[in-house]
Amino acid sequence: MTSHLRGKLQTLAAIALIGGAAAAVPLTATASVAQRQSRGVVVLRTSITTIGPHGRATITAVVRPGSLVPAGGVVTFIDKTNGRTLGVARLRTSSGAACTPRASSCRAKLSVSGRSLVRGVNHIIGLFNPHKLYYPSFRGATLLYRGVSPTCHAVAPSSTAPVFTGGPIAYAAASKGSLCKGRVRSPQGGTDVILASADRVVVTKNTVIAFGNQKLPCSGGGELLAYSVSGTRAPDYLAVQVFGPAARLADKLHPNGYVCYESTIPFKTSSGDRAHRAANGSYYGSLPHCRDNDADDVSPVHPNGDDAQIHPAPCIEWQHYSVKPGVAVWTTWIEPTPGDPRLHTY
Repeated sequence: MTSHLRGKLQTLAAIALIGGAAAAVPLTATASVAQRQSRGVVVLRTSITTIGPHGRATITAVVRPGSLVPAGGVVTFIDKTNGRTLGVARLRTSSGAACTPRASSCRAKLSVSGRSLVRGVNHIIGLFNPHKLYYPSFRGATLLYRGVSPTCHAVAPSSTAPVFTGGPIAYAAASKGSLCKGRVRSPQGGTDVILASADRVVVTKNTVIAFGNQKLPCSGGGELLAYSVSGTRAPDYLAVQVFGPAARLADKLHPNGYVCYESTIPFKTSSGDRAHRAANGSYYGSLPHCRDNDADDVSPVHPNGDDAQIHPAPCIEWQHYSVKPGVAVWTTWIEPTPGDPRLHTY
């Protein structure tokens, strides 16, 4: 073989090698795009955290189409907790047109009744698999709670503790002489939630309470409390009681009180900063104390009056640890706001 022929063959081989590498790059990139889309193409959100059996919530699936997704398509919503298909909704752009690959994002919305859910937490998924061309289906997930409203009992103000100076309970007691007080116990029996308000409707209709085992970014453990307060008026106070080993652990970990709180509404944390925003759009962080949390934040109030409130609601009013007939009880009183938060007390 002449040197001229050998050089020509080497040149052709180099060109073929380069061409093969160039052809492999788009394939690798396409596979990478497919993996990215299959992991996060659908994001699910709910309009509210907790609904009653006769309430309704809107579940929204946000889809970012991309080059692998053809025009149109629907999202199928399934409650994995009870195995029920909740419904199917077509994807639309913000203008209401059919979704296309060129759209930056598309949305499918479904209205869900509380009757279609089980009591407590419901794990909802949204599946998007246009023309069944892809495996696995693109999917997203969220949680929706079905709860109950407490039964209202009229009680004398002296039986409510603590009574916060300058707070809504003091004014309610002075003007009406009694409070509407209701209690909801978790199905496991380890947590009680007590609501009190001068307005019966706030307790019995505007507030829905549920429990679950979801972990929040700032929580340590225990049962999760999920609740929703509709309208413009919140209960005067919300007291969370945990019992037994959980109470002893809460007192050991946070003797001055602690609430890990998540809500769709921004709030100030115990550090004074704005709450962190999670990927699902909710805000989370530890609640501040309404007052300075010193020795005179007790019940009954100190003779010279309690301290001025330094943090707006939502905030911790008071916390107390006790052992009653051999059972440890940890109680955290919270000044709530309308909204739909989830919280842990340790």
